[in-house]
Amino acid sequence: MNRLANLLSRWLVVLALGLFVPAVSAQTELRLATLEISLWPEFDRAGVLVLLDGTLPAGATLPATLTLRLPSEPFAVAEADSGGSLLNADFQTAADGDDVVVTITLQRSTFRVEYYDEALTVAGSARTYAFAWAAPAAVEAVTLRVQSPSGATALQLGPEFGPPAVGDYGLNYQAAAIGPRAAGEMIAATISYSKTSSALTVDALGLAAQPNPEPAVATTPEADLTPWLLGLAGIALAAAAYLGVQAYRAPRAAANPKATQRRTRRSSRKPTEGPPAAIAAPEPGRFCTQCGHGLERADRFCRRCGAPVKA
Repeated sequence: MNRLANLLSRWLVVLALGLFVPAVSAQTELRLATLEISLWPEFDRAGVLVLLDGTLPAGATLPATLTLRLPSEPFAVAEADSGGSLLNADFQTAADGDDVVVTITLQRSTFRVEYYDEALTVAGSARTYAFAWAAPAAVEAVTLRVQSPSGATALQLGPEFGPPAVGDYGLNYQAAAIGPRAAGEMIAATISYSKTSSALTVDALGLAAQPNPEPAVATTPEADLTPWLLGLAGIALAAAAYLGVQAYRAPRAAANPKATQRRTRRSSRKPTEGPPAAIAAPEPGRFCTQCGHGLERADRFCRRCGAPVKA
């Protein structure tokens, strides 16, 4: 029984310590089902507003980590709930040369990232812009969508875009479906147009402008305490099992105290020092003349009455 209890206690302790090691799950390469890149020149700022809208494939494992390389700090990083409403996403940023590396932890399968690209070139009334960006992951379908600035004329787009269609804010939009892209493969577009006024689209439409939007604030990831809490729980379980075994053994010992006492007494008993001396027998034919008690050969006085023994 003692051996079984010891083995059980050791096994529980090993199990508890093992819980301190975080489980390592197989990681699969992130893929995107769709990616729509919208380019809005001179919308509410003297540059190009870039909107990245993407979706993960059906059944993608969540949370998922997506890393983007941008030319500037993002001012919006969000993901969409089941109703389509945008919610702030968890992300971190890090500078890498002239680029900003954005790492997003996606809890949902649809996301949006917005940033400004200041690479719009203005020369008099001529505007030109070249978009070139490496796909952050393998994408099954990439779409480019360009918003025509208010007051723009002679708009030229490349690659081949479809005809203009009226969309948000009553402006014209043109789209190009450019198919799948491998991770790291370049996605490119060119825009050129003429515009005699420096007025922004939001000014021309009387919309509430945000000329200098603040960049989104990156979140600080919290430490994952789950492995440590599980480990503490495991140790508590092992301790409880050990105490339970001791509690089981204690009543059995208390129920038979005599056996313990007998073992103690046997072990504490002193060894005998040998058999007692033999009692001398009276010598035949010799008796005390006063009381008649038998006498031994060496007696000089009677052992009963003390009378001297006559020779």
